[in-house]
Amino acid sequence: MGSYNRMVTALVGVTTAMARLGAKETMGYLAF
Repeated sequence: MGSYNRMVTALVGVTTAMARLGAKETMGYLAF
């Protein structure tokens, strides 16, 4: 169970980072 929780935490972290990057890039595209 410990490794499973760690995998989920890593997945959430990556998803959050991607979402933040995506939001920033989307704003950049809308600005131009």
